[in-house]
Amino acid sequence: MKFGLMRDRIQLQEYTSSRDDWGHPVKQWTTLATVWAEKKYKNSQLVSEVQGVTHIMQIVFRIRFRDDVTAKMRVKDGQNLHDIVGMRIVGNQEVLELITIERDADSAS
Repeated sequence: MKFGLMRDRIQLQEYTSSRDDWGHPVKQWTTLATVWAEKKYKNSQLVSEVQGVTHIMQIVFRIRFRDDVTAKMRVKDGQNLHDIVGMRIVGNQEVLELITIERDADSAS
């Protein structure tokens, strides 16, 4: 793997639960780490949903291997949010590929 191709800064985010000042549970996305990544656009498609047509883009982010990343996390790339839908280890635990989908900003949660 040519690590010099990892030119994009991304945030790996996880959904966490904490308590507010009154002891009520608060769930929010928090950043686990900011890492360098290589971004590869794979495909895009239009999907018809009840609310209308949604554009879905599949993007693969290649990062240095980490054992603390799960499919329940998401990737934040600038202002864009990507749901992790799959992962693949490349080489001898050198690289972790995060297969993600990015939806239109209106449909991201």
